[in-house]
Amino acid sequence: MRVSGLTGIAPNPASGSTRIKFALVREEKVRISVVDVTGREAALLADGPMAPGSYSMLWDGRKGSARLSAGVYFVRWTSTGRSMNRKLVVLP
Repeated sequence: MRVSGLTGIAPNPASGSTRIKFALVREEKVRISVVDVTGREAALLADGPMAPGSYSMLWDGRKGSARLSAGVYFVRWTSTGRSMNRKLVVLP
C-alpha cells in the first residue's frame, strides 16, 4: 500500500463485532471513529500517533456499554491531510 488509510471492514453488514483493517505508510496521528448518517460521532476507536504498518481492530458495535442502534454508519479515518469514510451497516 502506498497511501495510509482503511483497507477493510468485515463482516459488513454486521450484527455483532466487526473487524476494521487499516495501514500506515509512515508514522502519523490517526483518528478512527464511527459516525452516524448525520455525522455525529457514535464511537471513538483510535486517536493518537501510530507507527507504520498494517493494523486490525475488533469493534463490538458499542459506544461505552450501550449497543448502537441498527442502521447505516460510517467508519471515519482522519490523519494528517487525509480523510476517508467507509459505510458500515449495523444489523439488529
